[in-house]
Amino acid sequence: AVAGRMAVAWLVTLPAAGTVGALAFWLSHSVAAVTAPLIGDGLIFLILVGLCCYMWWRAQQQKVDCSNVNADWDSSTNSVVPAEVCALPRSAERSTSGAAA
Repeated sequence: AVAGRMAVAWLVTLPAAGTVGALAFWLSHSVAAVTAPLIGDGLIFLILVGLCCYMWWRAQQQKVDCSNVNADWDSSTNSVVPAEVCALPRSAERSTSGAAA
């Protein structure tokens, strides 16, 4: 099941990456044909920087940290199910591990 999902992911990712690369090439050369050659490259660079900033901003909206990294997922809606996290204080962890040894 996992190998099948990985194969499907590769079958989607590789053509999508090729399409994005072809669109970037086309846009860069189209702009460069009308203006100076470096203007097209600069435009692609600015678009990519803008998209990177947008992805970083979106990632900050729902951070993954120690309180939610092991949260369960609801398989029917593919959303996070709130998990009750019961973390022991550091002193309690040491006392229980020391007692077991």
